[in-house]
Amino acid sequence: MLSLFQVANWFINARVRLWKPMIEEMYKEEFGESSEDSNSLAAGSMTGEGNTDQTED
Repeated sequence: MLSLFQVANWFINARVRLWKPMIEEMYKEEFGESSEDSNSLAAGSMTGEGNTDQTED
């Protein structure tokens, strides 16, 4: 049986897995890929919220 902590953690991790690539793609489309170096730095700082990949079985 899953604990409340595990379920909450799954949703947090799903946000990182699913939303992060989607936001990065939107960011690339918005600002173009001509200055890819600056985009990768900005995207990294924009989504670098800290990883909460703690799993407890």
